[in-house]
Amino acid sequence: MQLNFIKKYIEKIFKGFKTKKYNDMKLGVAYNLFDGEELLEASLKSIRNAADFVCVVYQKTSYFGQPASENIENLLNSLKEKGLIDEIYLFEADFLNNPDKKFFEASKHNIGLELCKKAGMTHFLCMDVDEFYDSEQINKLKEFILKNEINSSACSIYEYLKTPEYKIENGYTFSPSNNYNFYVPFIMKIHKNKQQNHGTDFQTFVDTTRAVNGDDKFYLFPVQDVVMHHMCSVRKDLDKKYKNSTYMIGGQEVIAQIKKLQQDILNWKPEENRLGNSDYYTFDDKIVKKVENKFDIKLEE
Repeated sequence: MQLNFIKKYIEKIFKGFKTKKYNDMKLGVAYNLFDGEELLEASLKSIRNAADFVCVVYQKTSYFGQPASENIENLLNSLKEKGLIDEIYLFEADFLNNPDKKFFEASKHNIGLELCKKAGMTHFLCMDVDEFYDSEQINKLKEFILKNEINSSACSIYEYLKTPEYKIENGYTFSPSNNYNFYVPFIMKIHKNKQQNHGTDFQTFVDTTRAVNGDDKFYLFPVQDVVMHHMCSVRKDLDKKYKNSTYMIGGQEVIAQIKKLQQDILNWKPEENRLGNSDYYTFDDKIVKKVENKFDIKLEE
């Protein structure tokens, strides 16, 4: 009798220890915003149930001097009132007189990281407004990340073409050197001291402005566990996106590729590129599949 009582008492203590250890993640999510604000509410809704803190670092002027939407601050305040955003931060700098636009991009990510750190978060996820996750997938992986003491991670990307209903099955519309082994940094641990940015030395090929904590405690999640849904060319104003992209500092050859890509996307018509009577289509040398609008994205109100 007494032994059973002691056994149950020990099990209770151990259970409490496990719960505390594996459910102690506080996830902060930081968004970078200039354009594409029509996607922001749907993106926020996709991750809010998995996030303990959400901030948005926004600009009223692009790196190339173009103004943001006049309604951008009203939208952000409205989303904050709805409880989808916890903190809003205006990022201002001398954009035109500094040719290194990637520097500004990294600075915005660092501001978002610091806001999450000040809010008491233990982990961090960096996002753009055209990026979406399944919050249930994120919540399932939190215990795995803590249990295995993962400091940084990355995952695969699904890119969508022109609307949320057309998913590219193999590759991306554009990536440096046409590299299809391209990933996105996922959840990383927040350190008390300054985070280390590994840039091009990160464990996988990612956006170097987000390549933080690429050390031996890195994990690349398989696509079955989690994926980032990238609404890269899903915009009300695709021209504004490409004109203000940091890729536009990549030289005349890259600029020409971007301009051609934009025109090809604008010209693409599903009915003219359908494979028989199937739900599959072609774009350039890629296969596109028609899917449901998983995140209920509405471009027209």
